[in-house]
Amino acid sequence: MTKYMRRLFVNFGLFTLLLIGFVLMYAVKTTELVYHEIAGLVMAVLVTVHVVLLRSFFSFVLKQRAPMFIFRDVMLLGIFLCLLGTLVSGISISNVVFSGMFRNVDRMLMLEMHNGFTAYLLLFIGAHLGCYIGKFCTWLNDAFSLNSTKRFIVRIPGYIFQLGLLIVALNGLRLVGDEDFVARILFEQGFSYYDYDRSVVLFLVDQVSIIGLGMFVSHVLYQNLMVLSFKKEKPQKKSKK
Repeated sequence: MTKYMRRLFVNFGLFTLLLIGFVLMYAVKTTELVYHEIAGLVMAVLVTVHVVLLRSFFSFVLKQRAPMFIFRDVMLLGIFLCLLGTLVSGISISNVVFSGMFRNVDRMLMLEMHNGFTAYLLLFIGAHLGCYIGKFCTWLNDAFSLNSTKRFIVRIPGYIFQLGLLIVALNGLRLVGDEDFVARILFEQGFSYYDYDRSVVLFLVDQVSIIGLGMFVSHVLYQNLMVLSFKKEKPQKKSKK
């Protein structure tokens, strides 16, 4: 197994574990409430550590003015803020781990906040991942290493992945236009948005599709910002000479 293939499997495995953890938390009615609350706290710690370790929005925003880096850092900051909002609102309406600690809060308001922040969190997670689709496709192409001198042939694995992502994103686009999702992002959905008439598998596919939409849109924007960033760097290098 080549180093590219090993790296691909390790990264894909970690991504899959995080993805499964997140989507299971969104199927509140199919999992034990105690799992939902404990898993939420664990995921909050893991994501916070991930954001802090990257520290990109502390370094690049101050030192690097390239549009691609600023966009990436804003998406990362969005995850952190949505996670913070989800955590605070979730703790305030807790029925297990923090039960009885916040009796004077407006429960309906906190439910609306919790549903809203979790909706934005899906989109920002997708947007964050979308910044690395180009790198992932490069790993994918290197892992399969199709023997050809034609660039198109070599890049076929990456193109197939992007086509699959587009199909998932189209389903996500249908979902974000739904009345219930619009109510969530406007912080007006205080009741459960779980569709009891839909199978658990299809419900989880829907949550992944919303992440996929964020990934695809972010990927397209990031690739264009990358071109813009390189154009800005070239005149600076010439002037230094």
